[in-house]
Amino acid sequence: MKKKILYIVCAVLLVINIIVTATVGMRVSLYYGEGYTITFTQENKIEMSDIKSIAKEIWGKDFVTRKVEFFEDSVKIKVKEVKDEQVQRLCDKINEKYSSELTVNDFRQEHVSNVRILSLVEPYIIPIGISILLVMSYLAIRYRGTKQMLGLLLNVMSLVSILYTLHAICRLPITEYTVPLFITLYGLIIILSSYQWERKEEV
Repeated sequence: MKKKILYIVCAVLLVINIIVTATVGMRVSLYYGEGYTITFTQENKIEMSDIKSIAKEIWGKDFVTRKVEFFEDSVKIKVKEVKDEQVQRLCDKINEKYSSELTVNDFRQEHVSNVRILSLVEPYIIPIGISILLVMSYLAIRYRGTKQMLGLLLNVMSLVSILYTLHAICRLPITEYTVPLFITLYGLIIILSSYQWERKEEV
């Protein structure tokens, strides 16, 4: 009875989440959100810890950094807003740190839009769907029934509903860790569900 109530609640939340998403959309972190990228290259090898320290001094905590070249001499910094004096400070600090002779013109600025949420999850839909079908097929053969198959499907739907609620209703931003977290939890659900059913078979 408790499980049925839980599944009903999850189904209702899923509907509410869809409505919220359609009306106000989802929050995303700066990693996927709209902002500006500043890209530059200098001859010496760049230490990301130095770049993060400099960026934090200029933009506070609201920035993202990553290397963009194999030889580790190019960096891209993403921020929500950028001003000319901030780029000048960045240029001065990089020159001071690495004894380089860069100018403001060496720091390429580019405006980027929000990443579509669908484009983030789209590559995982087919693989996850296939894995669910394979696991459900195994359960049908292993236990010769549909109870376990339905249980697994409901558990996965509950996970989707809970995570969806956190991001849609609770406005938790979607980050670069959201999809890996879902895949990890999805794997744990399969493992724990299988373990539970095996224990019941042994009793």
